[in-house]
Amino acid sequence: MQLSGDIVFSSGSVGDNDIWRLNLETRELTQLTTGSANNEQPRWSPSGARIAFISNRDNGIPKLFLMDQNGGNLTQLIKGDHYCDGVCWFPDGQNLLFAANLIDPNEIDLFSINITNPENPTRLMAGNGIESGPSISPDSGNILYCVASVPDEPGLPRNYDIWEYDIHSSTRRQMTDHLLRDFSARYSPDGRFIAFISQRSPEDEVALVEAISRLQRLVIGGAPMREIDDGIRAVQALEQHADLWLMDRHHPKQARQMTNGQLIAPSFTWSPNGRYLCYAASEPGGDGVTRLYVLDTQSGESEALEFDRKQLKIELHTDDQHILNRSGIASLIPDFLKRRMIPRIVHGSEFQPDWREQ
Repeated sequence: MQLSGDIVFSSGSVGDNDIWRLNLETRELTQLTTGSANNEQPRWSPSGARIAFISNRDNGIPKLFLMDQNGGNLTQLIKGDHYCDGVCWFPDGQNLLFAANLIDPNEIDLFSINITNPENPTRLMAGNGIESGPSISPDSGNILYCVASVPDEPGLPRNYDIWEYDIHSSTRRQMTDHLLRDFSARYSPDGRFIAFISQRSPEDEVALVEAISRLQRLVIGGAPMREIDDGIRAVQALEQHADLWLMDRHHPKQARQMTNGQLIAPSFTWSPNGRYLCYAASEPGGDGVTRLYVLDTQSGESEALEFDRKQLKIELHTDDQHILNRSGIASLIPDFLKRRMIPRIVHGSEFQPDWREQ
């Protein structure tokens, strides 16, 4: 694959993720954020000069931040005790779309904010359930988002479906309606297609229906909590499988599966030319650490994104030491043994990529 441009992504360890920039031609890696906070969901501005992202560096609650392409000129756009998630840029490069609980602390709605006048965010829509993962269409007229519906019975898992909201008419339409979860939808650069992540799997669907039905019977019948917990774990185990899917925006029922067998993390990005998808995934039966991959939507071929991870390893090793030294007896344990005590899933995952052309 002949790839060009820059990808920003998040990587680190639990509770301490940073944002990194990877040049796809030179494979040079640059760290853009530092510190002991979670810095996630980086999104290039349309010009490529700025990066919006989510960080909990202010009082531990995820907020909306802005920095330039080299990590400087950090600006906090949302303050207070509000929770923010799922940021993306409007094509004008002056406004951001994001999910937050700015009005009701118990409701996640979709808002827009002007980066030069961030004091007055505008609520674009509010609905039943939890709205998340917004994506704005190239013509700025529509918003894709995911809704987590509240189950009818307590203890049952939420279902996730994708909806599209028309900003001009204030109407919405449901794009997916499946037993399994559909989420993280993003428009292609030309607006013709929608890529999304789904946990639908024909071979697992029957088993999932049976597992959910059994869980419903346990909850309604007042079964012991131990049996209900076992039922929940059975459902969750079947929901671990996730793949990338692609659908025509005007014919959402005609979705096709693009990956098979990997465990896709809940975020990906289109290449600026609309041919490739960059996503994060782990292999079944592996250690759970996700790596970046690139998928050619024309050929269906996928390959791992290879680059020198030395800088990432240095950053992670420092954090390993920090985690282990929280214990008073850590000084008595040799470093090589300390490292064997840390599950690999604690650190090293690469996720939430975003792609810009140079």
